[in-house]
This record gives sequence, C-alpha cells and structure tokens, in this order.
Amino acid sequence: MSDHNSAEIFGMMFRLVDKEILCVESRTKFATALWNASRKYDFSDCQLECDDALKRLNLAEVGFDPDHPDEEMMLYGPPEDRR
Repeated sequence: MSDHNSAEIFGMMFRLVDKEILCVESRTKFATALWNASRKYDFSDCQLECDDALKRLNLAEVGFDPDHPDEEMMLYGPPEDRR
C-alpha cells in the first residue's frame, strides 16, 4: 500500500475516533495507539488531513517550533513528543 493511501486511511480513522468514541479515556487510548501505528509509515503528518480531529484528540496543536521561533505552525504528536 502506498504511503499516501496509508495517510488517507489513518486520517479517516482519526476523524472517526474523534466523532464516534465518546468516552474520553477510550478516545485517548485508541487515538494514541493509532498515532503510534501510523509512525511505521513514511508520510508527513499534514498528509493525514485531519488537523482539527488531531487537535481535539490532543495529538496536535498550533505553536512555535524552537527551530522556527518566528513562525506559528502545527505541532504534531502526543504532548510529551512535541518540541
């Protein structure tokens, strides 16, 4: 499977988790496991095309990267992994 298709499938799954799983603890566990599984593929996080869902799942936020302090950008991953 191409990594572009993988990104599309993972993005769809994150959107479903965001919409369909109501229990916060279950959402967090499932979303974190899904995030970890997605790291095995070679696509950029923006290719997931689900930034809003990732923000609600606490897997992304708008902020400043220390390497680019003058530019606000999307920071991806669990809070402990973000720069």
